[in-house]
Amino acid sequence: MPLSLYAQTKAPNQSPYVDEHTDKLLKALAGVMDSSVNALLVEAIDQWLSKPEIQEKTEKHRLDELD
Repeated sequence: MPLSLYAQTKAPNQSPYVDEHTDKLLKALAGVMDSSVNALLVEAIDQWLSKPEIQEKTEKHRLDELD
């Protein structure tokens, strides 16, 4: 299931630790984009997971079959 769809269901909470400057920047960008920090992070993770090298590792280690 794509992460963006999974994030819309009851998902485990992931809270990355970022420095104060990054935290302020993310909050400001979320406001400018009429979004949320969570939505920005989900989008960034979706993009990272779609990278060819990550897809290769996922397939090689059969990580897409995890329950």
